[in-house]
Amino acid sequence: MELEKKAVSKKQTVFIDARLIFYAGVGRYLRELIYNICEIDKDISFYLLGDKKKLAEFIESDKSDVLSMERFTLLDSQAKKYSFREQFVLHYLFIKYSKRVDLFFCPHFNVPLFYLPKNSVVTVHDLTFFKFPSYFGKIKTFIAKILLKRTLKNAQKIITDSNFVKKDIIAMFGINENLVKILEDKIEIVYPGLGKSFTPVTEDEVLRFKTEKKLGQYILYCGNRKKHKNIVNMIKAFDVAKKDLPDIKLVIIGLRFKEHDFADKYIEENNIRDIVQLKNVPDDELRLYYGGAEAFVFFSLSEGFGLAPLEAASCGTPLILSSAAALPEVFAGAAIFTDPCDIMDMADAIKRVVSDKTLKKELKVKSLELAGKYSYADTAVKTIKVFMQITG
Repeated sequence: MELEKKAVSKKQTVFIDARLIFYAGVGRYLRELIYNICEIDKDISFYLLGDKKKLAEFIESDKSDVLSMERFTLLDSQAKKYSFREQFVLHYLFIKYSKRVDLFFCPHFNVPLFYLPKNSVVTVHDLTFFKFPSYFGKIKTFIAKILLKRTLKNAQKIITDSNFVKKDIIAMFGINENLVKILEDKIEIVYPGLGKSFTPVTEDEVLRFKTEKKLGQYILYCGNRKKHKNIVNMIKAFDVAKKDLPDIKLVIIGLRFKEHDFADKYIEENNIRDIVQLKNVPDDELRLYYGGAEAFVFFSLSEGFGLAPLEAASCGTPLILSSAAALPEVFAGAAIFTDPCDIMDMADAIKRVVSDKTLKKELKVKSLELAGKYSYADTAVKTIKVFMQITG
């Protein structure tokens, strides 16, 4: 690894649109990426765009001194994603700093419509927006598609989280052989990794945690509550499985977009019992929820990678996952895969894992083996290599 790190090192300044740094998925990816780039390559400095006060707190909270304020120039903007203000702000700043930085990096494709510097790298995490337009609204989906088209045309390099996403992009936008070739050459696959917060949980830790939280057996879901996450079908499968597993609970952890949403409505209308719903769980506590679960269930209809299942795997949690999108690619051989549209298939998988101690033990071992394959250090090294393809 040391030789590989040295091979990619070069003094350069990177402008990062960091307005999403405190979001869940994209935010964790960006926080870990910045930290690991700083740890690996001392010659890279940054302009960070976002909430200046919060960015400063993020940098100064690092007790390891990897994130030194001397390496960062903070630019203040709280323009919302997909807003008109965002377009004006980014357009202006990209022109203003075009001769001061070596590279522009956007961790999402919400880039300026009319100006994206040639020395730009943009990460496209998935195409969920375009596969389920009814979930996000037709107008927002239409605007997002225009932005993504411009991104694919103007960015010098595109990073995707998996080969599945790369193929998805080419299938959607490669309308002729020439465009397919351009996209094949432009898109680089860089898998996300694992943060240091998530490590195997001991039996003593699980016992203390469950006693404190008054939890017995439970299965766990962690992720946001967007409709493509298939939460209602997950609840239906849990309710079916519960007929044979009367003591089991379902713990749902994740960001709400409404105080009372579609999942709450379904639970109330169908009188579903033994569901615990939480939000804003800190990483040290989330690790214990992962480690104490009988299984981690994730029946999403569209994923570019699957950060939450990987975090669960790193804590030794058995995985029951959807067979859709990138999940079979990322978690091959380490999970039970189910049809996310087949309630009985999902319920049967839950019953098998919870009831079969031998299977559960095998899946725990496979989870830990899989987690060892992914690291943000590796993500950072490969991302720097993509940067170097542009900056020389």
